[in-house]
Amino acid sequence: MVAIKNIWKFWGSSTLTVFILLAVVLDFEIGFFFFRSHPSVFSPLDRLMLFEWLRTYGLESITVTWWFFVLLFLLFILTLNTVVCTVDSVAALIKRREKFSGSRAFVLKFAPHVMHVAFVLLLLGHFTSYAAGFNLFNNILKQGIVMKVPYSDLQLSLENLKVKFYKSEDAPLPDFAGKARDVVADILIIDPANDNFKHGVKKKISINMPAFYQGISFHLKNFYPQNETNKGVPYVNLIIRKDPGIRIMAGGIILFTIGLVMYLFQTTHFNLRKKRIKGTSHDCSNATVSAESAERVKNLQEKEKDL
Repeated sequence: MVAIKNIWKFWGSSTLTVFILLAVVLDFEIGFFFFRSHPSVFSPLDRLMLFEWLRTYGLESITVTWWFFVLLFLLFILTLNTVVCTVDSVAALIKRREKFSGSRAFVLKFAPHVMHVAFVLLLLGHFTSYAAGFNLFNNILKQGIVMKVPYSDLQLSLENLKVKFYKSEDAPLPDFAGKARDVVADILIIDPANDNFKHGVKKKISINMPAFYQGISFHLKNFYPQNETNKGVPYVNLIIRKDPGIRIMAGGIILFTIGLVMYLFQTTHFNLRKKRIKGTSHDCSNATVSAESAERVKNLQEKEKDL
């Protein structure tokens, strides 16, 4: 039992937190050098799942990727350290519940611990996205051709591509005449696993207007034709993303905001209370001085009468 307590105390140590953070900063500095000098090794991180990249590029180029493995280990330790510290602090806070003047003061004391939980959620969300998500570039979708979405059973086809071009009279500059000004693509998403959508569901995508289906987003990166004089088969260049950790990260951001507001309210409330107490003490001191002065004047007046 003593050994378990010592292990728990070690993982919840603030000294360990400091050393981990210093190690993370140092590892990032080393990693920045390798990241800049070996882009061909690290650029696939944008399109591959984390574990797939670790199995391939990570292990095959271990002499330049070792710092990334160390970073994952350090972040795991930091998360564990944060969880243990938070549990210890919350447990100690609950034990001292009766010492607080009111429930509001007690609840506000949880502000830093709420932000700690938010930090863990943010790390968990990022890890979930990198481990189970993907970010695929240069997915060319032409009319009349069905494309399979990687890492899923979905299929895509380009149903229609509407491109509006600048006319000579409404072009902002003469060189813009005949060039594309707006584009909307109609894509058909076929999901064989869903009986309701075996025939496909139509989605519209445009620049800065992606389409979403079952946690996968489809972004329009490029298209053809971009000029009225262009001839050929129309196509769109899509970025296909899956980000399963986005909801976890959103929850972490919301929770961190709540914790921050609680902390600011707690600090403001404490400062106002401190000023109020200080002002009361000052008024009491002035009252004491005034009373002493009045007593002295009264004594002098009595002495003058005796004389």
